Amino acid sequence: MRDTHRAEHRHWVKSGGGGLAAVLIGSALVDDSGASIGNFGILEAKDMESARRFAEGDPFVHAGIVETIELTPLPDTFQAHRITEPMSVLK
Repeated sequence: MRDTHRAEHRHWVKSGGGGLAAVLIGSALVDDSGASIGNFGILEAKDMESARRFAEGDPFVHAGIVETIELTPLPDTFQAHRITEPMSVLK
């Protein structure tokens, strides 16, 4: 099912959900057999509500692929500028 929605998901990530968030880095998580078991990402957003709207707007969520979303704020000391190639840009 992921393959069916992967292009839409990647477009959502690249657009930052239409500017809701910048995706600095993200990746799929896999088990020992290589099967997808989730994903993680580091986002930059103006507030937690924007980050949540971005996460909940993902086509994978709408397709029922995502079971739960957990958001954890990082401290202000997190050095996001050290991630040299963000996946999208905060507008």
